[in-house]
This record gives sequence, C-alpha cells and structure tokens, in this order.
Amino acid sequence: MAVIGTFAGVLLITLLASQRSRAWPVAWFAVSLPVPLFLVGIKLVELFTGRQRVVHYEQFLWVLVALGVVLNFAGQPVWIGLDLATLGIALTLAFGRIGCLRVGCCHGRPARVGIAYSKAHGRAGFTRYYVSVRLFPIQLVSAIVLFGLVTVASMLFLRSRQPGEVVCFYFACYAGARFVIEFFRGDPDRGFALGASEAQWTALVTSWAVVLIATQLHLAVTALYWSVAGVLTSSIVVLAVVSRRLMDQPWAVRHPHRVRELAAALDELGHVPGAVSTAETSDGIRLSFSKTEAGGHYGISSARGPMTQKIAEAIAQQIMVLNRAHGVAEVVQGKQPGVFHVLVSSQSAS
Repeated sequence: MAVIGTFAGVLLITLLASQRSRAWPVAWFAVSLPVPLFLVGIKLVELFTGRQRVVHYEQFLWVLVALGVVLNFAGQPVWIGLDLATLGIALTLAFGRIGCLRVGCCHGRPARVGIAYSKAHGRAGFTRYYVSVRLFPIQLVSAIVLFGLVTVASMLFLRSRQPGEVVCFYFACYAGARFVIEFFRGDPDRGFALGASEAQWTALVTSWAVVLIATQLHLAVTALYWSVAGVLTSSIVVLAVVSRRLMDQPWAVRHPHRVRELAAALDELGHVPGAVSTAETSDGIRLSFSKTEAGGHYGISSARGPMTQKIAEAIAQQIMVLNRAHGVAEVVQGKQPGVFHVLVSSQSAS
C-alpha cells in the first residue's frame, strides 16, 4: 500500500499543479523531498531516543517544516509548495491506513463487529493478546476521514487563491478528527499524559499553530480554526481534571495500558489443577486463579480499597475477551467486601 499511496500522492500533486501556473516549479520539491525528509526524521528520532519510532502524525509535521525551510532557501513560493505537499502526503497516508488495517498496526479496541487478526499477525508484531479477538476497524475509519479531507482540500486548492489555506484547513480538521479517533484505538504502545494520548496533545498543539499561521496569513476562515483550537483545549482540560476520577469507572478498565497489564497478569497465572496462582497489576488489581472440574475460578479484588460490582464485572468481561472466550462469566460477591469470584465454564476457561 505504501507504493500505491506514494504513486497516488505524486499523481495528485502533478494534476493539481497543472491547474496553477505558479505551482509547476514548486511541484518538483513537493514530489521529490517528502520521502527523503521522512527518512531523515526517523533517523533523527532514533538518534535522540535510542530507538526507532515512527509516528506518522509527527513525521508529517516535521516534513512540512523541513520542506518549508528548503523552499524558502530555494526562493520558491513556500505556502503553495506546502499546500501541494500536504495533499500528496495526506493521500499517501490514507492508503497507508488501509495497509495498517491489513497488518494490524494502529488497531482498534475489542468490539462485536470488526476484524480479527491471526497468529501470523501476532508473530509479525501485532498485539499478541488480541490475536483472534474481534477489533473495531478504526484504521478504516481513519482512511475514510483522510480520503474525505483530501477530496475537500483539493477542491479548496483549485478554488482558493490564498496560499497556505489548504495547510490550515487540512490540519485543523484533521486535529479534530484525530482527537476523536484516539478514543477508539486499542494499541497499547502510545504514550498518555493527564488522560490524553500523545496524538491528542499533538492535535492540540497543531490546532493552535494553525490559528497563528492563519492569522499571520490573513485567511478568510480563521474563525473555524479558533473554534477547533478552543474545543480541543477545553477537551484536554476536562480530561486532565477528571482523568484520575474516571480511572475508577468501569469503562476505564478498557484503557489500552490497563488491558496490557491485565493481559500480563493473566499470563502469570498458572493453570495447574488444584493449585491457586496469584498476580497483581501496577494499579492494584489482584487476581487469583484455580482450575476446577466445571472450568475455572478467578478471584478479583483491589489493593486500593473495596472494589465495586461494576468494576468487577468490567474486569471479568476483559478476562473473557483476553481468553478468547464466549458467553458471560458469572460474577459473585465474596464474603469479604470488595472481593469477587468469577466463575467460568470449561468452554470459557483459558
């Protein structure tokens, strides 16, 4: 998909540049430089962090900044070049998301309707505890969003005579869309701070950068960009304020980092008949397991205080998902407050 996406991006830049006389000279830069700049960006990240890390959102921004510097030194119209490059790269990324759907990277969370990945995907690097678990195809949603944005932004390029408007429009809209998309992603390797993912913080910074650029360029639709930046800022503030409290809610059990820890704890539990094994996550969820004739018996409690029935049920459901089990586990309140027993049949027990 990377080759198809790159070809499509080059073709789009060429077609759009042919509609503007001033765009032809700068089109060469927009076509030839993004790929090498992208590779340079990956090497720089590896140099400073000590590990290879590819985040397309951040690399996209790096490529545009670096390309802008090159265009400025070359005496080329900077914003026309960045408008073209934005459209070409965005179209390439849209095809890239389809590739993500095929291989399983940037995947969604467990859902009733979705796509299940095989053991072969797991051997290739897919999140191992989600092998054979049906996941929401958020990559497909991302691809549709990108194709839609590219279509609208391309029409804007053809109609507008304000260089830079495509860049601002695309990144303002994408910031808003990406902020929402992040809530549906289930891959655990993303960083989080104050309740928001790394990409959500990037979207916030990008939205304010768009406001500054649009104001500097005197673009006509600056109010749109102010609105996006304002909504994202308010959302980040709400997440930061309530994130600690929300982590005690049942749905927070499905947070990618907590699911990863729960999966690791389940791996620690032995499954020897008659033996009881225990494990604990970093956020204090205590688990025990014993194999019975009927199936399996999990014990669930919290080191941070009495656990509620709803939290126990949410954890039990996650256990069923991670064990690729069918049906509903029976959750029974124990004699001690905050201690629950999860009973699963032999068909459901791992």
